[in-house]
Amino acid sequence: MKKIYALFLLYLCTHALQAQTVFWAETFSVGTSCPGNQGTLANGFVSSNGTWATSATGVNNAFANTWYVSQTEAGQTPTSCGQRCIDNNPTLTNRTLHIGNVPGSPNAAAFCPTGDCGARYDFGVGTNKVTTHLRAESPAISCLAKSGITLQFDYITRRYPGDSLTVWYFDGALWSTLMVPAATPTCAGAIAGDTSGTWTTQAAITLPASANNNAQVKIGFEWANNDDGKGGNPSVAIDNIKLSATTLGGGPSTLTVTIVPPDTVSATPLYCTNTPYHFTGKANPGPILFYQWKSYPAPPQVLFNPNPPFQNGVDISFTLPGTYTLVLVANSQFNGLDSTQLVLTVKPTPTITASPLNAMVCLNGTGTNLYVTGAGTGGTYTWTTSGATLPPTYFPTDPNADSVNVNPVPAPNTWATYTVVGTSTVGCVSAPVAVTVTIAPAPTPQYILAPDSVCSGSFVIMSVAGMPVTTTYTWSAPAAGGLGTNSGSSAQATPIYSGMTDTTFTYYSQINVPGCPSYSLHPVNVVVQPTPKVKLLSDTVDNCNNMGALLSTTCTPSGVATYSWTPNYHLSSTTGSTVTATPTVPTKYYVTATLNGCISKKDSVLVRVGDTVNAAISSENQVICSGQKNQFIGFPQNGPLNHSYTYQWQPSVSIISTSIGGDTIETQPIMPSSGTGVIYTLTVRGTCVKHNIATYQLYINNCTPPNPSFTASSHTICRQHCIIYRDSTQYTSTKPLQYKWIFVGGSINPVTGGTVSGDTLFYNLNHNNPLPPVKVCYPITSYGNTHGSTVSNNFPVIEMVTSGSYSATAIDSVNVMKAPVANAGTSQTVQEGTPITLSGSASQGSANNGYGQITSYQWAQSDSCLISCYSCMNTVVTPTTTTNYTLTVMDNNGCASQAVVTVYVDVVCMSVFIANAFSPNGDGLNDVLHVKSNCGMTSMAFRIYDRWGEKVFESADLNYGWDGTYKGKPVDSGVFIYTLDGFLSNGNEVKKKGNVTLMR
Repeated sequence: MKKIYALFLLYLCTHALQAQTVFWAETFSVGTSCPGNQGTLANGFVSSNGTWATSATGVNNAFANTWYVSQTEAGQTPTSCGQRCIDNNPTLTNRTLHIGNVPGSPNAAAFCPTGDCGARYDFGVGTNKVTTHLRAESPAISCLAKSGITLQFDYITRRYPGDSLTVWYFDGALWSTLMVPAATPTCAGAIAGDTSGTWTTQAAITLPASANNNAQVKIGFEWANNDDGKGGNPSVAIDNIKLSATTLGGGPSTLTVTIVPPDTVSATPLYCTNTPYHFTGKANPGPILFYQWKSYPAPPQVLFNPNPPFQNGVDISFTLPGTYTLVLVANSQFNGLDSTQLVLTVKPTPTITASPLNAMVCLNGTGTNLYVTGAGTGGTYTWTTSGATLPPTYFPTDPNADSVNVNPVPAPNTWATYTVVGTSTVGCVSAPVAVTVTIAPAPTPQYILAPDSVCSGSFVIMSVAGMPVTTTYTWSAPAAGGLGTNSGSSAQATPIYSGMTDTTFTYYSQINVPGCPSYSLHPVNVVVQPTPKVKLLSDTVDNCNNMGALLSTTCTPSGVATYSWTPNYHLSSTTGSTVTATPTVPTKYYVTATLNGCISKKDSVLVRVGDTVNAAISSENQVICSGQKNQFIGFPQNGPLNHSYTYQWQPSVSIISTSIGGDTIETQPIMPSSGTGVIYTLTVRGTCVKHNIATYQLYINNCTPPNPSFTASSHTICRQHCIIYRDSTQYTSTKPLQYKWIFVGGSINPVTGGTVSGDTLFYNLNHNNPLPPVKVCYPITSYGNTHGSTVSNNFPVIEMVTSGSYSATAIDSVNVMKAPVANAGTSQTVQEGTPITLSGSASQGSANNGYGQITSYQWAQSDSCLISCYSCMNTVVTPTTTTNYTLTVMDNNGCASQAVVTVYVDVVCMSVFIANAFSPNGDGLNDVLHVKSNCGMTSMAFRIYDRWGEKVFESADLNYGWDGTYKGKPVDSGVFIYTLDGFLSNGNEVKKKGNVTLMR
């Protein structure tokens, strides 16, 4: 073996010294007169070598530059300047592979609206539209029997930061980069920024060893540019691509390699997927050192046995259909290497499906049908049996045999097996599929009815059990039978019946089992009972004076029925044909009857409530002046219950209402000659009682003109403060008094017995209800206010008092001062422990502009951090956490204002700290090993291991550290290993590993 290996190395070294020979070239040919083929995309371009393609290697924006093949950038002899045929030189027809812009790109209108004006690219305008990462890829290049392969090509390009050309190589499986060509020289006399490149020949590039003897090599050219609005032409153009190599086979050698396929007879052998074929290799003259088999495409589409296939014979199977190239390389001891290839087409092997896989046939029946699919259109099927089983019957109208009838006899077994294979139109045969057929007596149906009797309008379920899945069912029903379906193993029926006696509905079931004898029609009898009807004797009744209302009902057909009443409140019983209802409000009751389990529909009765007890009179005023109007309201009012009350008021002489028979009247009595009042009587009549009487005594005064006056707790206040007003009129004037008290600009607190509407208080004062003090708050200042006041810059207070036909007014005013407007400054953010100055300010001035003079500043804070001066306008604070600071400003009028400013403290997250030693000896110093961090951790896994790798401690909490124990016992002094994985509260990930020494 060592001798063979040495000879192989000698052969390779000898061939490495041979001259390079060009074995593949791409010139992109010539085009028509300029610009006849302008805009021809490289993707899909077909040359004599095959089809070129492009693929993305990164981001490509909407208007990315692209590869073209045309003479708009014509190929030139190296050392010549690049030229475009569209520059008034239509004789240039040598096509090249080059990068150009596309129509609609940001700068297209300036230099190439149609796209492909040669090796000129759009470098963008900063709008992120032309970023390009695109590779042009050659057709597959066969390098069989080739080694020492090199690549050369002619090109022009200009490199600008962010824009470049890269050469790529494909080994049949993966792409990899070869090199980045240098920028080509600028032509003499070219204009800076838009230059013509000098055509240059790239020095030979040696391809990787994987290209040797490889039939699937490809060469690629990638262009990349950013969208920075900066660049220069030309972009890139490529021509005259050449691959050279040392030829390993041929020449004077007489070595011949051949592949012997498994079928040497057929002109076009058949190869199917998932089927092993034995191929044999031959090579002469020998002796042959080794054989090597390869395939394209490579595995896993192709499987070799053995693998790797280093021998002259090998079993090969194909997992997918398609065209494959088998390559055999042989090494002769004296005649070097040679290879050959065999191109073959693999057809798909069909996968068939039979149904049912488990079938049943009846004794003395007609058998059952078996079906198979999967061989494809035009495919055929072959059925076989074993032993004495009867073969299947092929249908004459089915030339493909995808359905057959089988009817085996039970002897000697109660089952039989049928096997089927499928053959595609090209001759590939599937794996066999077996079908088991069981022979049994015809099944006996089980008819089930649930329930066997129903109420009219209810449903019943009829079903058949005990039958195979191939059974079909047909149901039929009589008139009004309400059959829900006429197929399936079960059917629901809802018979409709309106009679008053039991009746029978007959349904029929017809079943059929393929291959079994016929079944007779089976009747199903359903007894239908009548649904009872319930009827209340009256639709409405009255519950007068809460004495109760009698509710009675009847039921048909006659029989012992049970009754149910709802709702179940204020009833003497919820069952029975007669009950007593005593509701306190009008209520509708419902009743149903149940007879022989059948429930009727509901009937209803409305129970009304008639009652005039607790009659009463409500008066607008308790005391009035002589000749003053007054309103009376009688209760109960007409409407809430039965809408049938009548009202009679006395004395009628003072009633001034249009109707004196309603529940509400208006009176205007005169002071009687004797006594102090008038007694009014209301008689109310309803449906359930004769009448109910209520009385009310109205007191009448001979009133005198009022003398309005009031006092105020203050006449000058700050905004948002309040004043207490006390009425004095009631102590110097004849009662009753009616008040309309206006507090301009004020907000009135509610007063018992009074009505507030906006800034006005209404109040009626009688003998027993004095007007209490009134609290009024002023949310706005009176600076610049007129409001009809005789006092400039004040809010007026107007008390209007009426006594009968007399009225008078008292006027005062209040001066609401402007409070200073405090300003604590804007919120700021500082790092922890950094001092910062808070600058306070406030509006101030003199009385003529509404403000007072500022007399004091006072700072307060939400924590105990340092503050330099609490009573200064400006102060210095040093917060350790985010803190609210409140500034209170007061003027010489006693008016104050507050403002709040927040100082946010930014806690800078630092790295975690773990001590390298600790001493858990109980002295209170370094007794516990903790993970320490100044800003906390959202997740943590802290683990400690001994020197044998056993974990002795684990923690997920900064507050939980190791106390030097394991399983409750102290561990000995030593060095331990720790690991820490987690995330700080600012999102940074932490990974640490180190040693810690435990000292006792």
